[in-house]
Amino acid sequence: MLDPDVPDPADDDAPATVLARVYADGAGPITPPIVQSSLFAFQSYEAFQDALPGRSGQDLYTRVNNPTVRAFEEMIAAAESTEAAVGFSSGMAAISSTLLAFAKPATGSPA
Repeated sequence: MLDPDVPDPADDDAPATVLARVYADGAGPITPPIVQSSLFAFQSYEAFQDALPGRSGQDLYTRVNNPTVRAFEEMIAAAESTEAAVGFSSGMAAISSTLLAFAKPATGSPA
């Protein structure tokens, strides 16, 4: 998680300051650590149920939510001065998601 006490890098014109943002107390790594786990544990079955619809914010499965991807998305959103960003595993995933976001269901009978 980004340190709230560090000045907002969006105030700086250089995107590199966003990508090299200081984490935690400033004595740790410059870049976020890479989380290589694909599955995450839960304290109880109820905690797991809360994570399924995304109510808890706890990581569930790497393809859905991962601390490393979340850090990447936060940094890109800050670099682009927007409220959110989405990271994809490939360029084709990004392109198809963009196209499907604007696609509308067909109406009427086929020609």
